[in-house]
Amino acid sequence: QVHAAAYRLMREGNNGFLRLGPGATLYLDQIIEAPVTHSMTLSADARASAAGTALAVSVCRKWLLTSQGCVHAGLPVRQSQGWQHVETSIDLSPLLASQRGLVPLPLPLTLSVSTPQGPGTLDVDNLQLQTVAGANAVTNGSFESGMDRWFFTTDVDPPWHIHSLPLTVLFELGW
Repeated sequence: QVHAAAYRLMREGNNGFLRLGPGATLYLDQIIEAPVTHSMTLSADARASAAGTALAVSVCRKWLLTSQGCVHAGLPVRQSQGWQHVETSIDLSPLLASQRGLVPLPLPLTLSVSTPQGPGTLDVDNLQLQTVAGANAVTNGSFESGMDRWFFTTDVDPPWHIHSLPLTVLFELGW
């Protein structure tokens, strides 16, 4: 049986960051502005608790759960005790070209960070998607403002259901 993945906001001194745990894939999404340039740099500070862990990021045309075309990037993270800066270029031209002619409303661009596949956890901080000019499309990529601007979704949703309307209302209202 596949268990639900987990995420947690963590602090070390004055630094806040996101910890992603293994399990059924969980996506942390943020709607981003469509960039003017097609080539962008995806970067983050990361650390992994197990070998073979990668930071998986996608940029998709997506509204809540259903995506329509994605560009994927994986950033390998070496197992170590310290933070590492990882980065890669990402070409968004397939998504920006697919935007033309969609009727009646275009789907927004969504940046998604996925939970790691494998036994360990992955810590993420200072996530950025930058143009050549240095403009960053990600808001709160340092997670200093908690989960502001981030929304989580999953393909395996039963572990996240309470299955009781009264308990769901209590929980959602901040019981």
